[in-house]
Amino acid sequence: MNIRPDPAAPADLRELTRGEHLVVWALRAFVADCFDHAMVRRGFEDACGARAPEASMAFLVFAQALVLRGRRRICVGAPGRLALTRDEQQIAALFADAQAADRAGFDARLAFLLGRPAEAPFFAAAETTARALAACGRRLRAFGAGRAAGPAAPRPSRDLGLAVVA
Repeated sequence: MNIRPDPAAPADLRELTRGEHLVVWALRAFVADCFDHAMVRRGFEDACGARAPEASMAFLVFAQALVLRGRRRICVGAPGRLALTRDEQQIAALFADAQAADRAGFDARLAFLLGRPAEAPFFAAAETTARALAACGRRLRAFGAGRAAGPAAPRPSRDLGLAVVA
C-alpha cells in the first residue's frame, strides 16, 4: 500500500481547495458509512448549489464502483486526519481530470487506482460531480500529472476494498 503523499501534490487537507476538500471528505465519509449524514448533504449543497443531489449521487456511484471494481486496496485517511494518503491525492486529481475533460489522464490515473484498465462508468460519475463543482466556481487543480502511470499488481478478489489509515 502506498500511503506516502506525492510531494508534487497537496499533502494536507488544509492545502486543498474547497472542491478538492469535498471530494476527499466525501470519500472518507463513504468509508466511515456516514455518506447519508446531514453534514455531507450540506457540504454538497454548499459546494454544488442546486446540482448537489445529482453531484452527491454521482459521487456515491463513483465510490461504490471503486470498491467493487478495484483489484487493490485504496488507502483512505480516517475522518479528521489532516494528512492525505497518496490514493486520496490521486482521487482528488481524478476529479480534476474529469473537470478538465482530460479523459486520457483520468483513465491512466484510474487504472493505477483500480489495478486494471479504466472503465466508462467512472468517468461519467466523476465528470457529473466535477461539473457541478465547476458550475459553482469550485475549480479542481490538476497535480501530480503523469506520476500515477504504472500498473499496480492485481490482488485476489478477497483483498478488495478500502483501507483506513489512522
